[in-house]
Amino acid sequence: MSSVWDEITGHEEIVSHLEVEAAAPSHAYLFAGPSGIGKSRVARALAAAVNCKSLGCGSCPSCLKVAHGVHPDVHILEPAGKSEYLIGQIVKRPTSGGFVVVEEANRTPFEGRRKVFIFEDADRLSEETSNALLKTLEEPPGDALFILIAESITSLLPTITSRCRVVRFFGIPPKKVVDLLVEKGFQREEAELASILSGGVIGEAYSFITSPAKRARREAVISVALRLPSANPADVSFMAEELLAEARRSVDELRERQRVEIERAVELAASPQLASQARKRLEESHRRAVLKEEQRGFEEVIDGLARWYRDALVLSVGGSPELVINIDRLPELEREAKKSAGRLMACTDALFQVRKLAAFNVNMQMALEAVLFRLQEELA
Repeated sequence: MSSVWDEITGHEEIVSHLEVEAAAPSHAYLFAGPSGIGKSRVARALAAAVNCKSLGCGSCPSCLKVAHGVHPDVHILEPAGKSEYLIGQIVKRPTSGGFVVVEEANRTPFEGRRKVFIFEDADRLSEETSNALLKTLEEPPGDALFILIAESITSLLPTITSRCRVVRFFGIPPKKVVDLLVEKGFQREEAELASILSGGVIGEAYSFITSPAKRARREAVISVALRLPSANPADVSFMAEELLAEARRSVDELRERQRVEIERAVELAASPQLASQARKRLEESHRRAVLKEEQRGFEEVIDGLARWYRDALVLSVGGSPELVINIDRLPELEREAKKSAGRLMACTDALFQVRKLAAFNVNMQMALEAVLFRLQEELA
């Protein structure tokens, strides 16, 4: 019989423990590990399991509502500020909207066994918001469950982490990623490439292999890298526009998935009022997701260029081809590797600097143009 845990791959030990704990879970968990590794999926599975009479059957109305984001007792939280959670999201303030975590946590579950609060990007809880949440974690309502999701334990206040059961997520061996993708029906060759590019993060590998936009983005990045040394200034500006368009291409895929998600959520809602609430909540969440996807697309363009010059640098200094990430483009990389190691290192350094700026609200077009001109200068 299927369950909410069946679609989670690569984290068997974590799943086996949480399946047992779902009957009597801890009041708070901290899921820590690299982005794209599956923390959010596991959090949603746990939220479904604790509210299911069969502890996560995957097919009852409660499990389906959690899966489609319309369960009235399961709340997915994201930073409402530009870079962090706002105090009004945690405790009641004049600026608070309709939903406040501490206030909601003290209410009786609407239809489930537990109220669940999943904090995406919990490492963006400021000291102020962390302290506001702390008292509730210290003296939690008996039917409330908090799941904090972060890339690093050290990014949260020790007082927060000490009150959570910490679950660490790790990347899995590349060969296992390949085997898991092959089991899902993908060709071994494309699975091997996705595994290498993802660095053992199964979510990233699956995202790459199933997204035409992400694969097209990689091809565009490599094409720009090959054309850049001989391009004139006008061409470089067009290349920046080309890369920016590729960075945003996956947003169209995301919006289509969001449209379907809203339609399904409205169908599952128990009443017109709950349907309206679900639509409003999802639309706000989707707006933030679109902004995040645009940012991620920009970062992936920069990372793709950095991987290219990193691979050329490896070959330039006599490294083994086995260390190359873009292994399917080895002939072009061998030609690129004829440039001096110093110049290739300067290229990777320039991209590293731009990557650091990506966390801020930079003008993506100008940033891409600037770094492409810098790369061209180094490669001339």
